[in-house]
Parts: sequence; C-alpha cells; structure tokens
Amino acid sequence: GLLSALMYIPETEILSCTVLNPIMLGDVINEKTCILDIRVLLNGNRQINLEMQMGDISNWTDRSVFYLCKMFTDLEQGEDYTDTKTSVHIGILNRTPLPEDAAFYNEYALLNRKSGYEFNGKFILRVLDLSYLDKVTEEERNTPLYYWASVFKAQTWKELMILAEKSESIKKAVLKLHELTGEEKVRLQCEARANKAEEQVKKLQELLKKNGVSLKE
Repeated sequence: GLLSALMYIPETEILSCTVLNPIMLGDVINEKTCILDIRVLLNGNRQINLEMQMGDISNWTDRSVFYLCKMFTDLEQGEDYTDTKTSVHIGILNRTPLPEDAAFYNEYALLNRKSGYEFNGKFILRVLDLSYLDKVTEEERNTPLYYWASVFKAQTWKELMILAEKSESIKKAVLKLHELTGEEKVRLQCEARANKAEEQVKKLQELLKKNGVSLKE
C-alpha cells in the first residue's frame, strides 16, 4: 500500500517486493530523532530505498545522493552497466530539506537544464514533506499518498483508526502496529517487574550484610 502510493503504481501491479537489507534504526533514537532505512527490490527491476527521518536534515541532500549512487552502482561481478536497475531514494521527512522548493511530494532526476529532457530515468530522488500536509490541494487530499502521510503524522489511536477506514492496506498496517504496541507494553511490564524484583533482592542483601549475615551462592 505505501509503496504503491509513493511510486504511483496500482497495488495489483506490485507482483513482488523483497527487502534487501534488515530494517535499520539510526544510531540515535529519542523523542527528537527517528531514522529508518529500508531497501527493497520491487518487481525484480526497481530498487527503492525508503528513509524516514524526524530530526536534523541539514545534510540530507548530500547524504541522499550518496546513498542513491551506492544503490545505483550496486552491480554483481560480470554484470554490464546496462544491467543497472532503476533506483529511487525516497525521504519521508518532518520538513523539506529545500525550503525554496517546498511541496508535498517532490521528485528530482537527471535532466537537461535547457530543454528539460530526462537524461536517465533510472536515477530518482523523492521527498515527502509531512509538514506540508495542511497545505495540500483538495485534489491531493483524496489520494492514497495523503492518507499514508496522515498516518505518519497521527498522534492518537483514534486518528489512526479513522485513517484505517480509507484503505485495506492502511487498516492492516494500523492493526499490526496496534498488535506490536501491545507486545511492547507487555515486554516493558515484564522488564519493570524484573527490575523491581532485582531491586528488592539487592535491598535484602544489603540488610543482611548490615546485620552480619553472609550469603553464599
């Protein structure tokens, strides 16, 4: 669903989608920063690097070109240059890295500056600016991409459940997120109980030591 919206491809035309790298979280994760990179092979002939970042994007333009180049030039030994796959780097960002060219969803490619002729359709950068949601046109509001962007901006489960009614793919994603969140809560509760038990044991050991009682393992 999300790739279909980002790539303007009907879901029925997505025949295969293979994750080429493990889901990678950034080195620094806190309330201000969240970095996610997923690289997939779509229909066996298109490489897509999907990046979501909330935080500092001051170096995003240079970094995104760097990663797009690495992906585009990822050839196996013996392959010809003509075997390079169409490569698309998509940034889902909390604000645009190019304020002078702000838009809800921008695409950049290699073009002739004079004629506008596209030099190579295999090398593409796209930016989804989540801060632009309130500025989109009425036409853009009735698109799957707008609904998916709204999912990323949602603050409550109520908002997510309303968006889940917009499409089956969003509903599946929201339900899975709810399931994972529930599992995370259980994990945190177990950790809290374990930490509390460990703390009580330490207090008991200190009390016994204070009273001259030695514990042997």
